[in-house]
Amino acid sequence: MDFTHTWLPCGGERHAYPGEKRADGKEVTTYCGLVVSVTTYGDPRMPERLWPECDTCREKAAECADRRERAVREMRRTLHAYGDRPPCRRGY
Repeated sequence: MDFTHTWLPCGGERHAYPGEKRADGKEVTTYCGLVVSVTTYGDPRMPERLWPECDTCREKAAECADRRERAVREMRRTLHAYGDRPPCRRGY
């Protein structure tokens, strides 16, 4: 499954940018407008993981996740399962 956003520690806060994690050193623009270089933090106990989230990034990331969830729900609702009759069309 594709991720709607990725979190990145920078300047005492965690910021989010759209999409999956990019390669280290690549510059990305966060939802709040910062341009930062991607860095991998290997140790899960790194203190940066506990930094507070940027308010703007948190709100935008939540909006993106909600939009994606609604789209997936709609797709599943309208997707025909095997054995279902196809939508009525001339000739059926």
